[in-house]
Formats: sequence, C-alpha cells, structure tokens
Amino acid sequence: MTGRRLLVLLMLLWPGVLLAEQTAQMSAAYQPDTGRKDIDAGLVDINYYVERHPDAFVDALHHQSGVARPQLQQWLQQPGRQAADLYLACQLAVIVEQPCQQLLQARDAAGDDGWQAALQAQQIRLDSRQWRALRQAIVRSYQVWARPLPQRLRGG
Repeated sequence: MTGRRLLVLLMLLWPGVLLAEQTAQMSAAYQPDTGRKDIDAGLVDINYYVERHPDAFVDALHHQSGVARPQLQQWLQQPGRQAADLYLACQLAVIVEQPCQQLLQARDAAGDDGWQAALQAQQIRLDSRQWRALRQAIVRSYQVWARPLPQRLRGG
C-alpha cells in the first residue's frame, strides 16, 4: 500500500514539475529592465529559446559560467523562474566576480523592479567594459546555439 501511495503522489506532483519550466506565457510577460535595450532584447529572446531547448541552454551556461549543470537545472526548475534571469545572474557573476546564487537571489528580491533594482541593491554599477563583456557573452551563446541575434544586438 505504501508503494502505491508513493506512486500516486509522484503522479500528482509530476505536472507541478512541468509547470516550473519556461513557458510562452512567462516569456511574453518578461521584462528584464537592465537599463540597456540591447541586453534586454537578448534576454527576452533567450527565454523563447529556452522554451524549446532547455538542455542546450543549461549546457552553454555551464560552459560559460562554470556553474554545475545540476545546480543550473535546479534553479531553472524553480516555479516562476525566468531562464533569462538565471542566464544574466550567472554571466554577471563571472564579470563582477560574485556568486551566481547571490545575484539570482538579488533579482528574486527585486521582484517587478527588475535587474536595475537588483544590481543597485548589490551596489553593483557596471561600467562600459563590463556591459560590453556581457553583450559579448550573449553573442557567444547565440553562436553556440546557432540562433540569429535579435535586431538590437546586431552590429556595434
């Protein structure tokens, strides 16, 4: 009887796990608010990419940020988690030399106020070199994914 109860419980919980993935509704509602339209455009598009290719997303982010795949997958599966927020937190962590989890928690705490508020709360002010490094990281990801860049990320 205990085995059956466990099986029933797992079957009931499984749809909840599926709901924790990036969805079209989440992607459509996403507003990163970094203060940079080019970066925002890339992040919005990353969410759409992750809807169909979560494994490729995790693999590329692992290689670029050094964060372990299981940890990335765990963060990505958190209910309400925007994949682009995970992406930005881990990429910024490399650039500003802070833990990805710390930046992700700051973004979560900022709520609807977006990334500008999250960075301000962490007393992080990116200079032009750091913004350029972030933009280049996004471009590299798009190259790995063989995905066309959003219009705002093309060119200089």
